[in-house]
Amino acid sequence: METTLSQTPLVSRRIIFWGAAYDVLVTAAFATQWTAAPFLRFLSELHAQLGFAGTALPIVDPVTMLFVNFSGTLVLLWSALRLFRPALLYGALDSVGQLAVALWIFVAVQAGATTMSLPLWRAKTEISRCSRNDMRNISD
Repeated sequence: METTLSQTPLVSRRIIFWGAAYDVLVTAAFATQWTAAPFLRFLSELHAQLGFAGTALPIVDPVTMLFVNFSGTLVLLWSALRLFRPALLYGALDSVGQLAVALWIFVAVQAGATTMSLPLWRAKTEISRCSRNDMRNISD
């Protein structure tokens, strides 16, 4: 059963909303090939200039770019739903998704990916923690 927007506490709506806004901010550039390719080049150059450990982002082939764009588009659509309808169910599902993405980032860094993604990992775990705590307080 989905909680209606009027039944969702204000604090929960704000956490869900700002989690979605964060997702838009960090993934919007990945939604199209015209924005993803230059952004990936920028991140690769930033990795080199700042001396991060791990492997820099490679130039992606068309099939990899398809998946980058596909993922970026899905995240934007999911974020739009949470921005315009910040329901508890969506917050709970997003909390699980944030934990999964944090795990994937951690595994990638352990396998040699750039450590530049560790601040993103930290943000993902913090958003998930806030969402879980808020959901727990509501159910009590």
